[in-house]
Amino acid sequence: MFCMMLATIEDEQERLAIEDIYIKHRHKLLAIALKLTKNQQVAEDAVGDTFVEIIERKEKIFSLNGSEMLPYIVTIVKSRAINILKKDNRIHDKPIEEWELEFESADTPVDEQVIDQMGYDKLVALISRLCESQRIVFEMRYIQFLTNDEIAEELGFDAKTVENRLYKAKLKLRKLLENEEARANG
Repeated sequence: MFCMMLATIEDEQERLAIEDIYIKHRHKLLAIALKLTKNQQVAEDAVGDTFVEIIERKEKIFSLNGSEMLPYIVTIVKSRAINILKKDNRIHDKPIEEWELEFESADTPVDEQVIDQMGYDKLVALISRLCESQRIVFEMRYIQFLTNDEIAEELGFDAKTVENRLYKAKLKLRKLLENEEARANG
């Protein structure tokens, strides 16, 4: 749908500007939608709906300065993700304050969700202990879902450097996790 709507934009500069927004922010928006929905397909649908809305509101988008645009489109993607979940009856009406909280899944028992959240929290704490160069590359790859080539281009490295830093980050995380488990068991 987004591609079809993008093709309907007659002004070449507007079309390129929206493509640029898509290229710059699609991974971040997907990560946000995925965090809310816990479902890849729903998250992708929310991102697609977001960019359809961006096209529909392109005058508003183009009037925003650089620091205002990302928060604006993040709000849209969150809203789209929640609307899809509501439409699919995956969540019940909740106060707005609770929308970003973990959504319980009927497929996953609550105790497993708590264990998963504890594992996630532990992983976040361990990632924060990586050196900055490894942490940045790791987050870009596994949180923003960028490819190694995209990371290399954005950071001004070659793809081999990115691959090497990811490898070292994974080794360090594995070692940190083993140390944490040994401390917990010993």
